[in-house]
Amino acid sequence: MNAKTRETIYYLGTIIVGGVGLAVTVGALTADQGSNIGQIVTGLLTLLGAGAPALAARKTGEQRKGGVFDNPVGTAFDQLGTIKSQVDVTVEQAQAKVAEAVAVIQGATATLPGAAAITNAVTAALPPEVAALIEGVTNQRRDSSD
Repeated sequence: MNAKTRETIYYLGTIIVGGVGLAVTVGALTADQGSNIGQIVTGLLTLLGAGAPALAARKTGEQRKGGVFDNPVGTAFDQLGTIKSQVDVTVEQAQAKVAEAVAVIQGATATLPGAAAITNAVTAALPPEVAALIEGVTNQRRDSSD
């Protein structure tokens, strides 16, 4: 029995129980008749529900045979390693672009009188993370040119 069939059966059971309650209310059925029909429907639904563990065991067996439970943690770690490599490449590219921008700005400001003061004022106005990144790239360039 597939999931859609089970869902339909449970909906029908709910509708029947509600319908019996409505029929008793309007007098189409006596309370005893409604009670008996309700007990029958409840019993049938209980029997279907009692089969749920067997169905779950069968589904789990199918999933196990299909490889659903085969080392999902290892696969996740492999995917995380791939993502980390991609992030590392992106960070290196961003650092290279920042270094290039710093070099251009330094080259342009080196020819202007008082440019060092302007550069320091701009750097002071930047968020601390950006200023630290620019300073790190500048120091790296300075160290590599020495």
